[in-house]
Order: sequence, then C-alpha cells, then structure tokens
Amino acid sequence: MDNLKPRAEPNNTATTPAYAYDYEAITCSDAADAGDVTTRDVFDFVVNVTHTISPMFGPVGIPRLARPFCHRWPVRAVERYTGPWNKTLSNPILVIGNTADPATPYANAKWVADTLGDSAVLIEQGGYGHVSRRMPSNCTVAVVQKYFGNNELPKEDTFCETSYELFSDVASIENLQ
Repeated sequence: MDNLKPRAEPNNTATTPAYAYDYEAITCSDAADAGDVTTRDVFDFVVNVTHTISPMFGPVGIPRLARPFCHRWPVRAVERYTGPWNKTLSNPILVIGNTADPATPYANAKWVADTLGDSAVLIEQGGYGHVSRRMPSNCTVAVVQKYFGNNELPKEDTFCETSYELFSDVASIENLQ
C-alpha cells in the first residue's frame, strides 16, 4: 500500500470535456467524405443556413451539428451504410414523430417512414418540444416497450397523445424552486 500514488490531476485546460465529442465522432465517422472542402466553404455554408433556412435556430444549432465540420475529421467508418434507403429490411423500424417538434418536424418523420416503405411503421405523438420524450406519452412508452421487448409493431396511423399538459403543475416554476 505504500507504493500507491495519488491520481494525477489532469493538466488539460480545455473547457469542453472529452465525452462531449461523442456526437462528432459518430456523426463524422458515418458522414460521406466531403472531398475538397475548405473551412471557408464550411463557414459560408453555416452563414447561408443561418440567414436563409433557419434564422431562429441556425446560430445555436448549426455550430453544434457536427456535419458541417466533418471535412476535418480524420477517419470514416468502413461499416457505414450509404444506401439505398428504400431497401426492404429484415426487421421493420419504428419511427416516432412529434407533432410540434421545432427541430425535427413530424413531416420529416413521415418522409423517413414513407422512404422505408413496408420496412417502417410511423406513430405520431401529439406534443411539443424536440423529440417524443420532451412531453412523455404512456401510449408511446407502451409502443416502444412492445417493439423492443416483443418485436411487436403498432398499427399504421397510430396516434399517441401526450400524458401531460403543456404547462402542467409538474413544470410550474413553483415546483422547480
């Protein structure tokens, strides 16, 4: 026990913890090689998206989205899937779309399910916020449990209502203090 040394203090002065780069590692490893793209090209792309496509979320969302910065990522995953996306799958995919998602609209979930055809089943969850977990739904939870637990898919055109009101007492400011 005398030869045990105390754990050394890390000398890393970076403000971003290493685990924060998991998104970039996965996204960039799966991304197509950007080819002859410069950082200036990426900057111009970000400015264009911010001004023309998403003036509300562009300044916040685009820097967090790794894809524009993947031109500098040193490796690509050899096992990444590049299509075709309308292929018949051996196991159907459950696609969940949230009615009022400001970042990934329900129309996008529907497009994904339609593209996958018979290999996907789409459920719509009525609710607000990004992804279905923001306003939980007991119906959606049950569908997901049956899907992963029993490989059981819901009927087409399933609609799951959220189990909470938008501004319920659970989320009131008094309960947060």
